Amino acid sequence: MIHTSPIFSGSISMSGSVSVNGNDISNGATPIDGTVSNAKLAAEFNTTSSLTAGASVDVDCSTAQVFSLTPNQNTALNITNPRVGSTKLIVVTGAAGGYSLSWTVGGSSGTFNLVAGTYNDTLSTKNFIQLTCVSPTEFWYTISQIAS
Repeated sequence: MIHTSPIFSGSISMSGSVSVNGNDISNGATPIDGTVSNAKLAAEFNTTSSLTAGASVDVDCSTAQVFSLTPNQNTALNITNPRVGSTKLIVVTGAAGGYSLSWTVGGSSGTFNLVAGTYNDTLSTKNFIQLTCVSPTEFWYTISQIAS
């Protein structure tokens, strides 16, 4: 039977612990020990990855939160394993080669919406790119540099 109206309204008072499928939920939405530490997060949220320069560079969103790259040529950043709603950080250090960046997703064109900023390839300039996935093939991103 599917209910389309509330089955219960009001409040429930209990003492002791409450378990659902063997998981203690006595503190409601708060973890029982009161903390969510970095150690409890999946590796993709607390790991950095140094990318290897090339014409096409895979950025595997399932492996790290922060990526770094110093390009040695014009580079297509190929986004793989994107997750809707996630934001990844890519720090690209300028190499003074007049190089440019472009984007693909899974080796194909996607929609990459630049919100603000421009890539600066000046030697040692750090470009901080925030890339947010809004659908499996659409992303919004910003590029900024350290203020001088």
